Amino acid sequence: MPHTASAGDDRAEFVREIRAALETAAREGARRPTQVQIAAATARGRERPIVSRSAISAWQKGDRLPASWKVLSCFLTALERTASLPRGRFDEDHWKQLYARAKADSSPTPTSRMMALRVSEADPLELMVHRARTDDEGSAVPAYIPRDIDPPVREALRRAGERGGVVLLVGDSTAGKTRCAYEAMAAVLPDHLLILPRDVTELPEAVAMAARASGTGARSSGR
Repeated sequence: MPHTASAGDDRAEFVREIRAALETAAREGARRPTQVQIAAATARGRERPIVSRSAISAWQKGDRLPASWKVLSCFLTALERTASLPRGRFDEDHWKQLYARAKADSSPTPTSRMMALRVSEADPLELMVHRARTDDEGSAVPAYIPRDIDPPVREALRRAGERGGVVLLVGDSTAGKTRCAYEAMAAVLPDHLLILPRDVTELPEAVAMAARASGTGARSSGR
């Protein structure tokens, strides 16, 4: 049966499959590979294309597609290796067809601005934590000053992680809500999937993504 889809469907499907592959590696693998580990694994071998962490992140967000099938194949092989999955866990024919359809679809995916990754892999600056002056080690993330509210926030997140639920932080602008939330998630829920809609219009897709993740056994958080 011929494949038919409306504009953007094939690119959106590719984004979902990339996210699902990373979730599968975390769920089924002997180890939970980080983007840094996957990127490093692509650098092994003389003729292999190197895939950067920023490229993997961009594929997850739908900002761009792999430059070639060889690049995507290298990523999938590295993902299998770093997670200690059996070779061929990610079917080559399926991914070739998926990639070809996505490349042929010139429409941007509707979820291209939404970020989804594990809490432990999140960059505080990408979460809109306020930037500080770059220090001697090249970090622009200011040192975190513990707050009185940290313990109850972390306990609320811990309960939500175990039973489900919503934790809402409110406060004045620049009061530090985002940094407080990030530090709490990193401390309590580092292995959860973090879903970050960039606009209120993306909330329905964020909820749908969380539901899909829950259906696969992955745990998710949102901001």
